[in-house]
Amino acid sequence: ALLIIHSRAERLTDKQEQDVIKYIEYEINRFDVHDENTLNKCLLHISELFKPYMKYGLKAWNVPVLDPLFLKTVKVPQNENGNNFKADFHSVWVYGLSDYTIDYISSQPSKYSFDMKIKFPDLKMLGQYDIDGKVLILELKDQGPFTANLTNVDATVENKFVVRNGHLVLSESKTDFSFKHMKFYLENLLKGSPVGESINESLNKNVDDLMRELKPAFAKEINRIIVRTLNKSVESLPLAKWQAAIR
Repeated sequence: ALLIIHSRAERLTDKQEQDVIKYIEYEINRFDVHDENTLNKCLLHISELFKPYMKYGLKAWNVPVLDPLFLKTVKVPQNENGNNFKADFHSVWVYGLSDYTIDYISSQPSKYSFDMKIKFPDLKMLGQYDIDGKVLILELKDQGPFTANLTNVDATVENKFVVRNGHLVLSESKTDFSFKHMKFYLENLLKGSPVGESINESLNKNVDDLMRELKPAFAKEINRIIVRTLNKSVESLPLAKWQAAIR
């Protein structure tokens, strides 16, 4: 049975964390890997093992709390992706990342890589924004709190590894995501005037275009978190197990 810590504490005690890590390592070591298919199942098993602990983090493995995920700052430089504005989203909290299902995991053993598709039913973001320039066709220069709700989110993650000192080390991660619906709200636009409300309505009517300009910056920061998070979990997978899948 999966070891689950029933606690409202923000993080595990050192003893609980040691027990969790021992359990994860035990589960990984006992998994039989002998081809691509069994490697895929093993990687899926690792992903499911971590799921209950995303709200706690694993300090010994340098895995931060992932639900909610804290993003210190996400900067959108002007003209980075054809956009005519610069923006700084900071003190951003993302809720709902532990409520996921994995659609598939597909490994390429000889290339030391695997891809995965993850589904999230509902993600919520809140934080602070500072924006200056033309967003879509609107001139904005404001700052304040923001919220965003995304539903039916599909994320694809491509991971590549290198072998270093007898261990797998994540060298590159690429994330892309799409969603069925998004509600985006910038508080304090034009001091909360009716015109500011109209601007929010306009942004939401063109949310796909808006996200096309914002997504690369958020994906870049999420990739950084993924590399930091996955490295220790992947290092717990013995290199011999991965190489046993190479044909």
